Amino acid sequence: MVATGIVTMTEDGKYSLPHDKSVINMWGHASTLFPIFCELFPKLEEATSQDGPSGYPSYNPFLQWVDICRSTETLKTWNEMFLVPFMKLKPGDTFTILDLGCGFGKHSREVAKLYPNSKIFGIDMDERSIEHAKKEISTCGPNNIEYFAPKEEIFQKSGRKIRFCIINDVYTTRMR
Repeated sequence: MVATGIVTMTEDGKYSLPHDKSVINMWGHASTLFPIFCELFPKLEEATSQDGPSGYPSYNPFLQWVDICRSTETLKTWNEMFLVPFMKLKPGDTFTILDLGCGFGKHSREVAKLYPNSKIFGIDMDERSIEHAKKEISTCGPNNIEYFAPKEEIFQKSGRKIRFCIINDVYTTRMR
């Protein structure tokens, strides 16, 4: 692990992790997904049988894992590690972001706080999720977000180009 840079060795021969605590927490939580997938894998094999995909029900351990993964602290770390360096924009910049598959809007709210001068549009297939997201911003803000169900004309309402599209942790059990 030292050779790959996961662990460093100090001059006195002790081992340490070379990352700050928030990074270690995020990757540590990601590693807890492996046993969940191992348990779920036989169900996935059944769902993709020779008769064609049949889907499978929601799996509570996975949904609980996702809930922890979507904590405010984890989302802030994700934004700092991946979103901000990729977009190369400053918090005062003005632009438009689409959060595709926004769910309850937890991530789009964190992005909106990070870029208060910009406009964030969240869209999700699940209308109950959109209603929940709208309720959250009506009571807590921020005010630079709008949420839409797919049948609404989001691109006409935006009035400008969408500069970035975030598609992070999009899940569905709907089959066409």
